[in-house]
Parts: sequence; C-alpha cells; structure tokens
Amino acid sequence: MLIFNCSLAEAKTGDLINIQFGLSDMTPVYDGPAKCGSNGQLWNLYDANDDVPPVSLKLSNGSSSSAFVTVNFDTIGVINTGRDVFAGTNDDKMMRYYALTGSTATVDFTHLNRFAIYDLYLYSQEAKNTKFPTTTFTVNGMDYTITNTVNTAEFVYGSNYITITGIQTDASGNLSFAYGPGVNASIGALNGIQLIETSSPEPVPEPSTIALIGVGSVFVLAVKKAKRNDENA
Repeated sequence: MLIFNCSLAEAKTGDLINIQFGLSDMTPVYDGPAKCGSNGQLWNLYDANDDVPPVSLKLSNGSSSSAFVTVNFDTIGVINTGRDVFAGTNDDKMMRYYALTGSTATVDFTHLNRFAIYDLYLYSQEAKNTKFPTTTFTVNGMDYTITNTVNTAEFVYGSNYITITGIQTDASGNLSFAYGPGVNASIGALNGIQLIETSSPEPVPEPSTIALIGVGSVFVLAVKKAKRNDENA
C-alpha cells in the first residue's frame, strides 16, 4: 500500500517557452501563436537594455519555470516599417525586432528538464531590400538556413522560420545552438524563439517517496522473517 500511494515527480511534456527581442520602452508586447501555441500566450521579452543574463523565463501560460536563457548578440536591430514584410500585422510585434550578430553567436538554455526532448522554432527576418539576407543556425552540429525570400506577411518554412525536432537536453538540463550570417551575408538575425517539450524522461520518485518505499520494504521483510520463525517453531 505504501508503494502504490507514492507520488511521482511532475512531468513537463507540453511546456512551451516563447522569446521575442527588443527594448522594453519601444517594443510592442507580442501575444500571438507564431507557429506554435495559441493567441493570447505570453512571450518573454529579452530586453537589450535591462536584462542581465542568464534571464529567467516564464511559460507561455504565464506561470514560472525553472529555465534560464543567455542570448549573445552584437545589438538589437529594428526593421524600418517600409522595409518590413510583416508591417501592419500582429506578428510584426515579434518579427520587426531581432538580435543581430556579425559573426557567430550562441543561445544557451539552462535548467530545463534533464534528458528531455524538445522541438525548436526559430524565426528570422531582415529588411526586404537587404542583400543576401540569410541566417544560418547550427544545432547539434547540423546547419539550417533561413533565406528571407518570401515577400508576404505569413510564416513560410525555410524563408522566415525553421523547426528543428528531437533535441535532447543533457544531464544538467542544458540546450544550446548558434546563429550567424549565411553565405555572403553580413549579419545574422534572430527574431524569435519557441521551445516546446515534446517528451519527458520517465517520472522518478520524489525523495519522500523513496523513503516511504524503503520503509515499506523493511516492513515486508520483517513480516516474512517473523512468519518463517513461526513456521520453524
């Protein structure tokens, strides 16, 4: 009875973390779904002026999480309205502002669920008159390129976003990737990140549960020993 009444550590499958970039005094709050989630969800604003990494993150439903992120960049870029494909749309609140790097920069998540599997959505848009506006992302040694070739205000895979599936955190709950300029490009742009956990490791007993199991095991062994003694007598 002690074993079957034990509680298990909570799994985190389905948890979604959203991140947009900008400055708190000028960047509109985005609450759209992008390619994952639903309208009205929370996006963490990575503020180039105020945030000191690692930055604590909330889940898309507004609740706290254990996760932190550090995003490296040269500066925060802003696309002029006349050169912004998403201008006038709700998604512009996220797609107009981006972390910018002229070389290779890293994004490091920490304190995620250990050995969990995640899907990663990465968004990138540069001004529509930019020459060679490509950004390359490197995840688990594989390169993925966003080409910025679409001229309509919609999300198109490979043009302004990519999805990378099946990424596993390490034993400490860390997950990292890099981004930078694509071939012939001068900058790399990261407009937004969505990270959703798709599979958690098997739940493990909490410390109190392990203690109860231990007590239960000792009790069962004691009963068996007493029974054997009675039979011998």
